[in-house]
Amino acid sequence: MFDDLLATILILVSAVIHAGMSAMIITSEDKYARRASMLMVSGCIALPVVFFVPFPTPEVWVLLIVGRVIHLGFEFCLINAYRFGDLSQVYPVFRGAAPVLTAVGAYVFLSESLSWLEILALLTLALGILSFAIERHTSLASVGTNRKALLFAVATSVFIAFYTLIDATGVRTVDQPLTYISWTFVMAGLAFPATVAIWRPGTLRAHFRDHARTVLFAGSLVVATYSLALFAYNLGQTAEIAALRETSVVFAAIIGVVFLGERFGRRRILAAIVIAASAVALKVV
Repeated sequence: MFDDLLATILILVSAVIHAGMSAMIITSEDKYARRASMLMVSGCIALPVVFFVPFPTPEVWVLLIVGRVIHLGFEFCLINAYRFGDLSQVYPVFRGAAPVLTAVGAYVFLSESLSWLEILALLTLALGILSFAIERHTSLASVGTNRKALLFAVATSVFIAFYTLIDATGVRTVDQPLTYISWTFVMAGLAFPATVAIWRPGTLRAHFRDHARTVLFAGSLVVATYSLALFAYNLGQTAEIAALRETSVVFAAIIGVVFLGERFGRRRILAAIVIAASAVALKVV
């Protein structure tokens, strides 16, 4: 019971932090440099930890490597979704589809099952999240008005589901969760930044020089949000926890209203109520 409550608290705090972190990416003029810089900082923060935790076993190394390869695909799709769409549209699409895909993957690969009531709550939660992306008087086909934004958002959700399953397995495989968590950040802090540095020489250095404080803060948020999520995955069911993390879309909408000048409206208020009620249902049924 305590583990379940702790997992819920951890993942909800993670959701709040993740929404803020996403806003810091989408408001940057150079989203590749911002994201790569954030990951580099998070890797540097985690690096000292690897010297104080057990070394990963070969089985864990496989999960770490596969997970980071999947993360590379996620990073490119995520950034392009933000390039072609705005926060209030693409963010709900990939955060809304991901928990359903994760639940299917957890059932197939991790032998985790949900009751029919939990499945209903999960689907209601996903629909509530996706409704944030649907503009008034438009159809789902016209979400974001830009097909590239929608395509990248959907692809991002697929990568989210895959890396969630890999990382949930990894953090449960090790005796000390910090082993997997610290090496996850260190490897992520090398892979994507190195790719951007080779692809676009000089951009990371320039971004650090011009936005040092923002990058340092954002990198700290990366460590905080995903560390909390991984600890939560170690305490409860993958699909259920992943679904709760997607309530970050509500916090992202609030950030959009307060800081980015986006409108909330009655429809999104209703969607927020549906999301909150579905999240509670997931923990009660």
